[in-house]
Amino acid sequence: MTMTTYSKHFNGAELLLRFRSAVLFNVLGFMVLGTLLVFLVTSSLSKPFGDIIKRLKQIKKGQFDGKIEILSNDEIGYTAEVINDMAEGLKDREFIKNAEFIALGTVGLKGIKNKI
Repeated sequence: MTMTTYSKHFNGAELLLRFRSAVLFNVLGFMVLGTLLVFLVTSSLSKPFGDIIKRLKQIKKGQFDGKIEILSNDEIGYTAEVINDMAEGLKDREFIKNAEFIALGTVGLKGIKNKI
């Protein structure tokens, strides 16, 4: 009796059609969610790398002031920290080099003054 009642409402072809529709809906939903997840992950990685590349280009031009903002404690954050330290070291070296150059120039001028 249950079978006849059930069969009155749904036949096999209709059940198969509903099942296929449900599977298709789920597959499409997972595809959309997967695409969004990939987009979020790639965008969260590309911004820090973009900041690092921008900073390295500044350092290449001799612009040692400025720092990369460190937002994470992972490998990307560590790389940014090392680049910040490197830029600070290069800035210090440039300062020392300029100070030595000025000191040598001052000594040279004193020697010329004494000869006059």
